[in-house]
Amino acid sequence: MYRHFCLLLLILNSGFLFAQITEVKTFNFDSSNKKDTMIDFPDMETQKIIMQYTMRCRDGLVSTGTDRNKGCGEWDYSCNTFVTDSSRIDSSLATAPSHIISNFSGNLYNFVFNPTHTYIQRILKPVKLIAVSGESKKTVGTGSLSIGLADQNAGSKRHLYLFTKEELGAFAGKIQAMEWEVLQGGATLKYLRIKMGETDADNLTAYFTPSTLLTEVKYENVVVPTSGILSLPFYNGFTWSGNKNLVVELNYEAGNQTIQLAGHQIQMERTAVSTKGDRYWKAEGSSFLNIPADEATAIDNEITVAFWSFGNADILPANTAALEAVDDKGNRQIMIHLPWSNGNVYWDCGNDGSGYNRINKAANVSDYEGKWHFWAFTKNVTTGSMKIYLDGVLFHSATGQTKKIDIRKMTFGGSIDQSLNYPGYLDDLTIWNKELDLNNIKGLMQNEINGSNTLYNNLVYQYQFNESIGLDMIDVSAQGTTASFNKTPSLVSFLPGALFKNFRSTAFRPNTTFVKGNFQVQQEEEIVLDSIANTGNTVRSFYVENNNLKEATPIQYWQSGEQNVLDEEGKVIDVVVIDPDSTLFIEDLTYFQKRPMKFELMSFVTPYGIGLDFGLGGKTWNFDVSDFAPVLKGRKRLTMEFGGQNQEEMDIRFLYYPGTAPRKVLDIAQIWPVNAVGFNSIISNNSYEKRNVKFHADTKSAKIRSAITGHGQEGEFIPQTHSININGGPAEWSWQVWKECADNPVYPQGGTWIYDRAGWCPGAPTDLKEYDVTPYVANQSMEVDYGINTAQGDSRYIVNHQLVQYGPASFANDAAVVKILRPNTEVEFGRFNPMCMQPQVEIRNTGSENLTSLQINYGTDGNLNGQFNWSGNLSLYAICKGRSATASAYHLARRWSVYGVYFLTQWQDRCI
Repeated sequence: MYRHFCLLLLILNSGFLFAQITEVKTFNFDSSNKKDTMIDFPDMETQKIIMQYTMRCRDGLVSTGTDRNKGCGEWDYSCNTFVTDSSRIDSSLATAPSHIISNFSGNLYNFVFNPTHTYIQRILKPVKLIAVSGESKKTVGTGSLSIGLADQNAGSKRHLYLFTKEELGAFAGKIQAMEWEVLQGGATLKYLRIKMGETDADNLTAYFTPSTLLTEVKYENVVVPTSGILSLPFYNGFTWSGNKNLVVELNYEAGNQTIQLAGHQIQMERTAVSTKGDRYWKAEGSSFLNIPADEATAIDNEITVAFWSFGNADILPANTAALEAVDDKGNRQIMIHLPWSNGNVYWDCGNDGSGYNRINKAANVSDYEGKWHFWAFTKNVTTGSMKIYLDGVLFHSATGQTKKIDIRKMTFGGSIDQSLNYPGYLDDLTIWNKELDLNNIKGLMQNEINGSNTLYNNLVYQYQFNESIGLDMIDVSAQGTTASFNKTPSLVSFLPGALFKNFRSTAFRPNTTFVKGNFQVQQEEEIVLDSIANTGNTVRSFYVENNNLKEATPIQYWQSGEQNVLDEEGKVIDVVVIDPDSTLFIEDLTYFQKRPMKFELMSFVTPYGIGLDFGLGGKTWNFDVSDFAPVLKGRKRLTMEFGGQNQEEMDIRFLYYPGTAPRKVLDIAQIWPVNAVGFNSIISNNSYEKRNVKFHADTKSAKIRSAITGHGQEGEFIPQTHSININGGPAEWSWQVWKECADNPVYPQGGTWIYDRAGWCPGAPTDLKEYDVTPYVANQSMEVDYGINTAQGDSRYIVNHQLVQYGPASFANDAAVVKILRPNTEVEFGRFNPMCMQPQVEIRNTGSENLTSLQINYGTDGNLNGQFNWSGNLSLYAICKGRSATASAYHLARRWSVYGVYFLTQWQDRCI
C-alpha cells in the first residue's frame, strides 16, 4: 500500500504525462450561434476524459456602461451543456386527459350520436306583385356571356356589383324591381337578400365589411325559372339620386344546382364574389394559441403581423394582449395591446436587451369593439419604420425604430404568461418576414393568401381558424407549423349573409335591368326556423398501457343540451333542449412520457459582462467527465440550452486519455430529466417524483451526482434546504443549495455578481454534490426521492440528478493526484494564484485497498529533488486535501523568479 508520485509544481496541465491523447473538437467561437450539433466521439478505453470549457466575450470585446452588450452580455444566463443518447430512454411523469374533444371544454361531456343543429329564426318578407303602371326600365349590359350565380358547391354566397352613374344615366328615382335573363335555372335561391346603396367610390373595397350601411330591398326564397326573365320585385323600393354610383349586394344560400345568367364583361373591381364558407375563433379571453417559434428565426429586420378582430363591447377598453413574442432571454420582442385600458393601441416590436421599440395611438371605441376590423402591424429595422394599419388605411406610424427582432416564443390571443388576454373574436392570422406595403395589406384584407401571391415565400405563419384537430391548429402556409391551443377552441361559422372576406374580383357582371314605376304588391312576413347542422365534436380517447399513453380510433359525436335559436344578427333568442344519448367523464391519466435520454454534462452560468475582459483566447475550465464514458462514444447530439448559449462564445473540447480507468463506469443515467420547475411542483411530486432505480448485476459501487440551481427572485436569492431520501424514512442527505459568489475568481464583473446565490454564481460552474449509494447496491435496486423543504414566491429550480454505477477497482494499490490547487493558473484557482508558497494538492485513493502512506516527489520541471511522505487512511476513491504549515524557501531562476517558492515540510490533512 505504498505508491510513488511526482508533484510537479508550476506545470499546470498534467496532460504531458499521457501519450496519444485524443482531442475531440465540438463548439467553437466561430459557431457561437450553432450550439446544437452532432459529434462523433471515439469509442476507446480511457483512463479519464476531460472537458475543456473555454468562454470568451463576443469577438473578445469588452462591454462598457454605455455599450452594454458589446462583448460579454449585461445579464447572467444559465448555459447548460447536454449530450443526447438516442439509444437510451428517459421518462418524466406526465398527465393527459382521458379524452380530447374538439370545440368542448369541461370534464363532463353529454352527447348524442346523430347531428344536432343551430336554429336561425328568419323573418322573410315575400312579395306578390298585384299590378304595375307607369313602368320604365334601364338595362345595364347587353352581353351574351354565361355568368354563374350559384355553382355546384352548396353554401353561403355573397355577390357585390358596382354600377356607375354613367352606366345608369338619367334614371334617378325610386327603383322598385330588378330583372335578370336566366340561361340555366330550375333551382331555388334560399334566403335571397338584396341590398342597395350609393357611393362615390369607383371600386367595391369599402363594401366588403358587413358594417357598411346598405338598404335592404328584398328578402325571400326565390324560385329561379329554367329560362327566361327572372323578375325580382322589392318590398322596399330604393331611391337612387342619380349623382353617385350604385352598389347592389346579393347574399343567399345555394344548393348543389347551377344557375347561369346572361352577362357581360366589365372593368375589374366592379364585381366581387365570396363563395367560400368561413369560421372564426371565439377566444373570449380564456383561450390562447401557442405558436412554435422555430420558423420565426426567418424574422429579424422586417415583419408584418395581420389579423381580423372583433372586440367584446361589454369589456373593452381594458388591458389586453392580442399577441406577444419574446426572445430566449424573455425580453419582449412583440406586444400588441388592442387596446390598453386607456384606449390606446400599442405596437411593440424589437428588443436588443436594453428595451423595446414602441408606437401607440388612441383609437375610437368603434375601432376595436362591436364589429370586425382588420389590423396590420409592420416594422422595417433598416428604415426604422413602424406602422399600424386599420381596415386597409394607415392608422399610425413612426421612424427611428431600429431594434432587431428575435422571436423564440409566441402566443396569440393573449400574453405568454396568460396574465393578459383578448376578450373577443379573432381570425385569419398571418405573420410575414417582410414589411408589407399599403397595397399588399389591402389585398391581404380582401383575399385569402395562396401560393400565387407574389410574396408567398415571405409568409411565415398563416392560421385561418376554419378547422382544428383537437388542440392543434394547422398552419396553412408553406411552413405548416402546427400551433397548439391551451384548451379546446371554439371555432364558429359566420352566419349566412355575414361573409365579408375572401372576395375575388371578376370582370363579369349579369345583365341587369332596373325597374321604376307604380308597383302594387302584397307583402307578408314569413317566420322561418332554419336549421344549420352543427359541426360534430371529434372525440379522441386515450388509455394507459404499460405506463405508455395510447390512443383509440377517434370518433365523432355531437354535444347535447341547449341548442341555440339565433336571430339573423347572431343573438340568442331561444333555446331547444336535446337530451343526451350518453356521457363521457374526462379525467387525468398518469403515464410516463418517454424521449431519448439527455445527459447534463455541465451546468454553467454566464457572467455579468460589464467591464469584463476574457481576451481573444477566453478563459478555460477543465472538468473531469470520466463518469460519462458510456455516453461519450459514437455519434451523439451535443446541445447548449437555457439561454446562455446566445450570450457569450464558447469553445468546448474533449480530451480522451487512453489507459485503464481506476474503476470502470458500467452505466450513467439521468434519474429524472433535467427540467426547470417551480417549487410547488417539486413539493407535490408532480416533478421529481419517487423513482425506483436498478443496479447492474456487476455493480460494485455507485454514487448520485447532484447539481441544482435556483432561479426567480426568491429562488435565486433565498437559500433553501434540499434533500435526497433512499428507501423512505429520514433523508440520508440534506443540504442547503447556496454558493458564495464574492470569492468568484472571475472578477470584477458588473451588476450583482458578488451576491450569493442558490447553487451558482455568474461566470462559474454550478456546485456539484456527490453522494455514495454503494451500501444499497446489494439490494439490486433503491427508491430515490428528491425534495425541497419549502420555498416561496417565484422560486424555480433547474435540477439534475444522475446515478453512476462502477465495476470493481482495477487495482489493489493505486493513488492519483487529482488537482494541483497551487501554484496553478487555471481559472477556478484564480483567487489564490499565482502562488508559490504553501503549495496545495488533492490526492485520491484509486485502489481497492485502503491507502495509508504515500511518498510524493516534487520539484520543478526536470528537477524532482523534493520529497514528502504522507500517512493517513483513505478508502477507495476518498480524497485528501492538504497544505503546508511551515516551509523552506526555494527560488526559481527563470519565469517564476519573482515569487518565493516553498515546498511541503509538514502536512495538514483534510480528507473526504
